[in-house]
Amino acid sequence: AVVSTQSTGPNLDSETVMEQYDIVKKMTTTSHASIYGDLTTITNEPLSTFMGHGKGLKDARANEFQMENSIQSQDVMIDWLRRKLRKTTDEGSAEELKQQIKDHENKEKFVMKTIDAVGADLLGSPEAVNNLKKVSLAIRHPGCNEAVMKEFFAACNCRIQDNPYITKYLATLSKLCNMFSADIIVKTVGKYCYEQ
Repeated sequence: AVVSTQSTGPNLDSETVMEQYDIVKKMTTTSHASIYGDLTTITNEPLSTFMGHGKGLKDARANEFQMENSIQSQDVMIDWLRRKLRKTTDEGSAEELKQQIKDHENKEKFVMKTIDAVGADLLGSPEAVNNLKKVSLAIRHPGCNEAVMKEFFAACNCRIQDNPYITKYLATLSKLCNMFSADIIVKTVGKYCYEQ
């Protein structure tokens, strides 16, 4: 998340994610501001939900605690649902949150296994996929990358906006474009996504 540096500073307890996004979007002139996640709920949350409560950390131990408990940006949504579950006292809401968390965890496992299966099918073994994951990402064939991602999102019924954690696994598909044609990868993606 990008936070604007307004002269008075944002009020983290009252300013919402959408308000902050609108400010950043207006201030952005050389790129594009984007927002990801469950836009039905996350946009109405106060910034303090994601950034603390504006009270500054008092000592080095608190700062160490914050670093130890940091999470990858792709995992913020699931972490937010877990924190919301811990805070809820309503049994119905708790069950709904548990189901949402389970659905997201299942989707993440599905994406990870599917991409690994596509890679193993094309490369010949899971070990080859693990080796490919160690290679630095270089998108040399953007047309292939676009076609493969489009097919993956459609065939596997997932979107970055709804499932931001899947971005942790997409680099493998991009790397395959440096080794295989888009047609071959798209066919293999369809094989594994539609079978599931």
